[in-house]
Amino acid sequence: MASEARPGRLTIGPQVDNLPHTRKNIILALAGLCAAAALVFGAGGLCNQLALLLLDKGDFAGALNYAHRALAIDEAVYGRERPSVARDANTIGRILQAQRDLSRALAYTRRALAIYVRAYGPQHPDVAVCAGNIGRILQAQGNFKAALEYAQQALAIDEKAHGPEHPSVAADANDVALVLKAQGDLPGALQYARRALAIGEKVRGPQHRDVALYANNVGMILQEQGDLAGGLKYTRRALEIDEKAYGPRHPRVAAEASNMGTILKAQGDFAGALKYTRRALEIDEKVYGPDHASVARDADNIGQILQEQRDLASALKYTQRALAIDEKVYGPQHPEVALRANHIATILRDQRDFAGALKYARWALEIDEKVYGPEHATVSTDANNIGGILRAQGDLAGALEYSERALAIDEKIYGPEHPEVAIRASSISWILKDQGDLAGALKYARRALEIDEKVYGSEHASVAALTSDIGQILRDKGDLAGALKSTERALDIDSKTLGPGNPATVTVAAQLAGIKELMK
Repeated sequence: MASEARPGRLTIGPQVDNLPHTRKNIILALAGLCAAAALVFGAGGLCNQLALLLLDKGDFAGALNYAHRALAIDEAVYGRERPSVARDANTIGRILQAQRDLSRALAYTRRALAIYVRAYGPQHPDVAVCAGNIGRILQAQGNFKAALEYAQQALAIDEKAHGPEHPSVAADANDVALVLKAQGDLPGALQYARRALAIGEKVRGPQHRDVALYANNVGMILQEQGDLAGGLKYTRRALEIDEKAYGPRHPRVAAEASNMGTILKAQGDFAGALKYTRRALEIDEKVYGPDHASVARDADNIGQILQEQRDLASALKYTQRALAIDEKVYGPQHPEVALRANHIATILRDQRDFAGALKYARWALEIDEKVYGPEHATVSTDANNIGGILRAQGDLAGALEYSERALAIDEKIYGPEHPEVAIRASSISWILKDQGDLAGALKYARRALEIDEKVYGSEHASVAALTSDIGQILRDKGDLAGALKSTERALDIDSKTLGPGNPATVTVAAQLAGIKELMK
């Protein structure tokens, strides 16, 4: 991590050795302009702008170096309580957030907020900006209640300052939508996301890049609600806007193409998913070079699609590439590294290399516990993954211990009726089923189903999966009539939501055929 610059010594010249040739020229040219213009416009402000440019390019170390220089210069020139100092502290917070150094990001952004409140009062747009940034950091920390309060504070300030139809209000509404989505309140999330989109369309016009962002978020919420066709429609619209605004080879286009791949994967269209995700990878490699965080994300996404296709050797190759990039970008103790390690663990589990899978899954857990503490949503995911590996290995007692820990964390974070709680309850159900405790398995499976029906409605892919699971438990209990009813319902939902050719639909159809055979 770059050290803070000292007041009175300004060295212009970002770290550009690892950047593509074209971007080197751009940044070096801008650095030259900064060196000349600093004499006129103030070195602190120019260093802050250069930090933001480097942040946009993914050069976090260089961005942090210049942001610290900006802060040091402005503190020396103006003192510690000027708005320019708040601006610099807020920029440092944004960079640290991008690096997932969330505790320090929160400290710097709260400092910026306090300065702005003292300088302008609590109802100023700059206060709203900092409140929104704090909300995003708290969301990343898993503190959704506080995140929502800050996001709503930013929205209220901007509505009062600008009126109900302003670009800042749209951005705030979008932030509220994302917190509600994380909380599992998908109807509320969709309401705010649609509001952001409507404001963006009215204020910016239907082909603006902000509209693309909001359309994409509407699409992702619809996807999570199980409306894959609606999700695809909005995400495709976002992609088309960004292609028109930026051209076909821009990072925003890559992001939208990646999201298209995610929805197509959920639909079971793995060929289409691979096509879009490989396009994203191609764009990001061309823009950023081979060793960038966005390239790692794309490679990891390709690995997950290949894993679904059961091409495990290729999946492992892509995911290991993603891990190597993230270790180079972030170092070995970063949440992105933990994410890649977890994905490698699931591939190794599917290859029945349980020792290797446990090694990677425990590494992921160790990283996330160190970064987030023992009771974070990501830690819950890690614990649940270890439980799944131990179950596959036949260590059912160990599996139950980790899965129960995951459930307890999620209940504490989200409350008792959240989709993540349903996932954990379902995992416990499978372990109890393997232990022969069919009554306990049925209890947890029905709890998971009750949650998902409440969150998603009666015709969602997750509801179908849990209904199918209940059918399998009832079959093992000898309740073939109940098993038939549950499995028929699951097949009906999957046929409607995913289509008859989807792998999930095919699997449930085979289960139904097996139950009918037993009833003969």
